[in-house]
Amino acid sequence: MTAPLRISGLAAAVRIPGRAPRRLLDSVELELKPGTVSLVLGASGSGKTTLLHALMNEAPPGGVVFSGTARLPLAPPGQAVLLPQDPAASMDPRQRAIDLVREVLPRRASRSAEALLEAFAVPTTFWGARAGALSVGLAQRVQLAAVVGMEPAWLLLDEPTSAQDRLRARGVAAELKALAARGSGVIVATHDLFFARALGGCAHFLNEGGVVESAELEELLLQPRHPATAVFVAADCKGGLP
Repeated sequence: MTAPLRISGLAAAVRIPGRAPRRLLDSVELELKPGTVSLVLGASGSGKTTLLHALMNEAPPGGVVFSGTARLPLAPPGQAVLLPQDPAASMDPRQRAIDLVREVLPRRASRSAEALLEAFAVPTTFWGARAGALSVGLAQRVQLAAVVGMEPAWLLLDEPTSAQDRLRARGVAAELKALAARGSGVIVATHDLFFARALGGCAHFLNEGGVVESAELEELLLQPRHPATAVFVAADCKGGLP
């Protein structure tokens, strides 16, 4: 059984030649549980992407240095998958969409590549298309079909619906909730509160690199305790999220 992911005193800073390091994460404390959806919320630049890379023990570009405890308790290794915001970054543009999904599925996958592409609303006319010819939205859904089909112990996603309309975002949320119900720990970084509401789960609000509050999503939205959270929620209500 997969153990919870506990993070203690996690900090990250980027080296800047000739200047003091710039802090990206500051003493992050978190406990993330398998079989649940965990939301990492915050405005652009709050540290969400850096946190996901830290959970994978990977440093994003820019000379980032991590300190603190952030090791995924995986046995054997390789059971955590991070899907970056830019789908093209992890796709071979020459491969067909359906082959990109097929090649990563485990031997005893519960669904075929075809079933997964259908679940993520990828039209059959695009299954044989080269990845480089897909729109950003389609490429994102092909990548989502692949990583969900892998059913990793931990799935980390960075703004996974940034190129989706609300109908598609709701469908993605349903698939991720179902994956969590099958036992995977699903960790989603997003500033899209429509998508967050469709997912539900425990939310952790990041501001200036620190987790300033954690609560069930509805509680956090109805009664934000930190001023930065309140501003974020109010901006969403006015249609002006950063």
